[in-house]
Amino acid sequence: MREITKAGLPTEVGLTIYCTKIRPLLEYASPVRGGLPKYLSNDLQKLQNRCSDIIGIDRTTLPTLEERCKDSTKREIMRTINTVNHPNQIFVKNVNRAYNLRSKSTIEIPRSGSVRHRNSKLLK
Repeated sequence: MREITKAGLPTEVGLTIYCTKIRPLLEYASPVRGGLPKYLSNDLQKLQNRCSDIIGIDRTTLPTLEERCKDSTKREIMRTINTVNHPNQIFVKNVNRAYNLRSKSTIEIPRSGSVRHRNSKLLK
């Protein structure tokens, strides 16, 4: 990033290079890393802030990495729900149903696809 500013290239070029080369590395597997500890999330955000400072744009110009992570997770969940033949459809088929956890109603557990899953302690 510093080489770009030393070369005197416009801010748009630095922003494009950040968005295409660096940000994908920071966001790798963001839909599945939902429980990332706050200190690691802050470290990733510091990297984005440092790149914004080097490029010469305001830090609020780009959405935070945490916001982008939440958006990509939401998109992935919606894609899973809306795709009828998605392999994970059995896990989210009752997603719009509100459960009353104090009642005696039963919650349908998805069918097991393997012996290992069927014998899991989580299902017992």
